[in-house]
Amino acid sequence: MKLRIFWSSLKVKVLFAAFVTCIPILILFFWMNYHSIGLIQQHIYENNLDILNLNMKQLDSELMKVSGYLVNESSSRQDIDQFASPDEIIRYNVSIQYNERLKENIQLYNYMEGMMYYSAVSNNRIYSFTDYSTSYPKRMKIMDYITSHVDEMGKGNSRWETYEIDGDYVLICAIGNEKALFCAWTTYETLLVPTLSWKLANNSYSCFTSQDGIVRTPLAEEKLNTLDYNGDLSTYYFTGERKQYLMTGVESAAGDFRMMNAVDRMEMLGPFYIIRIAGIVAFFVFLFVLAPFLIGFLNKSIFFPIHRMEQGISRVEKGDLEVRIENKKSSRELSHLIDSFNSMVEQIKTLKIQSYEDELEKQDLQLNYLQLQIEPHFYLNALNLINTMAQMGDCAMIRELTENLSLYLRYIVSTRSGCTTIRQEMDHIGHYLKIMEIRFGDSFQYMEEIDERVMDKKIPPLLIQMLVENSMKYAFDIYGNTQIRLKVSQECQDVVIVVEDNGSGYPKEILNCFEGGIQPEGNQIGLWNIRMRLEHMYRNRTSFQISNIEPQGARTEIRIKGEVE
Repeated sequence: MKLRIFWSSLKVKVLFAAFVTCIPILILFFWMNYHSIGLIQQHIYENNLDILNLNMKQLDSELMKVSGYLVNESSSRQDIDQFASPDEIIRYNVSIQYNERLKENIQLYNYMEGMMYYSAVSNNRIYSFTDYSTSYPKRMKIMDYITSHVDEMGKGNSRWETYEIDGDYVLICAIGNEKALFCAWTTYETLLVPTLSWKLANNSYSCFTSQDGIVRTPLAEEKLNTLDYNGDLSTYYFTGERKQYLMTGVESAAGDFRMMNAVDRMEMLGPFYIIRIAGIVAFFVFLFVLAPFLIGFLNKSIFFPIHRMEQGISRVEKGDLEVRIENKKSSRELSHLIDSFNSMVEQIKTLKIQSYEDELEKQDLQLNYLQLQIEPHFYLNALNLINTMAQMGDCAMIRELTENLSLYLRYIVSTRSGCTTIRQEMDHIGHYLKIMEIRFGDSFQYMEEIDERVMDKKIPPLLIQMLVENSMKYAFDIYGNTQIRLKVSQECQDVVIVVEDNGSGYPKEILNCFEGGIQPEGNQIGLWNIRMRLEHMYRNRTSFQISNIEPQGARTEIRIKGEVE
């Protein structure tokens, strides 16, 4: 009987449950910590591997295009014979033809620094360079090296080979025969430029190496020189002091090099190791220091007053909210306490939900509007571009970019009144588009047609900009010709805003969401917020439609019906 009473005690049950629960929780804690580290490392590897594979395929594709062009040039036996002819007039005529083709075609290939046609028989050579090209003395050294090492070049082999020329690693593809050699070259520094915009894991470093792990590009930190770049690329591996770096790499199919990425996993996963150590320390501190104190505290603060709390709860149920519990030794009756406590919590919860729902409903529109103004990727890309220009020493372009970016940001932070004019919005878009032109150059074209009658009409801030940015999202192609067309017109008393592009168009699921009035998920919330802001500002006087156009592209139309102030 006494044992039965003992086990029915709240104190015994709570302490027993606490200690029994702590053991599996501790085990689960360490297992989750270890498993989380493994999952994060696997995720980092898979993400970096996907990016490396994608960019290596693009790089190999460009290199193979160049080697294919060289193979095609070397297949004309008659031109080669004339190029190597002892007759100066014949050599001159065919050299003119070669030179014209070379200057025209070299601009078609990315990452190239220069091309050269050379005949050892007649000592005749022609060449052309791109904007990527190194300084003039280095160009001359590269060409002199090729002409003096004709026998070493891979004649008839379209594979790219690495040569060390005056301390620099140069990637050369040379095709030809004993009469003429057709070659192109680039440097690993040029191939590394696109990696600056890759979205790899933080604390990661990319470089090119030989197939046996010799680094061929400058490294960001001295300690990276000590890493092993010759590991098995079928999966990730660890290297460095205390296996600090997680390594990922891919082989090139076009040349004798590999692309490697090193992630400082200790710096990235450091909090997990600290948590593991902190967990062990916390367990022993709790067991030998806090547990005795906690038991005494529970006796004084909870177990003894529990009986008084039951009596107090009865008074609270009758509406007496001024009841106070005396801090005296007491016993149990937990069942009634739990039921009464749950009842009170449920009542408080219901009141809070009713109060919070009204408040949250009022805040939703404001929160969505503020979210529209936060474009971290745009600002980060602009800062990265400024950084790249600074490294290149292009002060004029930096000045132009920063001026447009500051005006862009000034407009963002100044549009808090809830409305703006189309004239102000178009000025703002001008700054945005100037930044886009600086970033993407000739691959981006923008056309606008604005009716002067609508310039002073008022619209929600950032309305037109969001439409233009949305077209950039779906249409921009760095290797293609991106076109965005904006037309703002007045039809009777309606203001009509139309944005079209030549991209791949809206995905089918987005079209279905907008047609069915369903709020989309993910990155498409911007268009939905535009619709909600228009409805909030103009009620039932607007229409908002998205569609795809033939042969390709997306079309977004907003019509504000009736007179707009």
